[in-house]
Amino acid sequence: MSDGLYVAMSGAAAQERALDVVSNNLANTNTIGFKAERITFAETLAKNATTSGEMSFVGLADSLTDHSPGQIAATMNPFDLAISGEGYFALDTPQGIRYTRAGDFRLNDDGRLVSLDGHLVRSADGDEIAVPPNMTNVTVNTDGVLSNGFQDFGTVAVVQLDPNTVQREGNRMFTGVELPEEYDEKPYQLLSGSLEDSNFTAIQGMVDIVKVSRIHEAQHRMLETYRQLNNRAARDLGGQK
Repeated sequence: MSDGLYVAMSGAAAQERALDVVSNNLANTNTIGFKAERITFAETLAKNATTSGEMSFVGLADSLTDHSPGQIAATMNPFDLAISGEGYFALDTPQGIRYTRAGDFRLNDDGRLVSLDGHLVRSADGDEIAVPPNMTNVTVNTDGVLSNGFQDFGTVAVVQLDPNTVQREGNRMFTGVELPEEYDEKPYQLLSGSLEDSNFTAIQGMVDIVKVSRIHEAQHRMLETYRQLNNRAARDLGGQK
């Protein structure tokens, strides 16, 4: 079998994975706090079975998360929070502390500030944030302090993570190692009544879909060409017996 057939097969498989990633990004263009995933490709070398040299295959080098910020849109809901700058919200989940840029928060039936999925939002001192029943006119300032003007109910934690440790976990959440607060000026500002949109747009998605699809189709045409060549070679060699 031609070595080129294996090379084309590796390229087609890599593009199928890329197509899955682009499709997922496109499906989340309206997901609050979503961070797009990017695929990088790498050349993989393997011993050639018919020569003393090596063959090059297409491999997936890594799947990377694009942490660039999305557009911030106003919602007028005081418990919707967006981070302008660097940092993540911290949530208490059954799996431990998780981090997110999605600030679509609300008060649950017990008056605790929770995420859309019901996870408790951590305060700056590591506790939960609770607002007494029937409390009105509660706002959140740029430092993350919940207050009604007379009483403070807690400060929403915004943590910095070591970028080398941040890993996507799904459902808009990440794991990572927190960095100590060693800055003279906060690298962020909290915007109440606002949410950070996905950092992947429908236009980007359509461009990526077209590009990946064309490469994928080219790989399959190459596969078909090599199949035809192999079949012709088999017929020709068989006819010489």
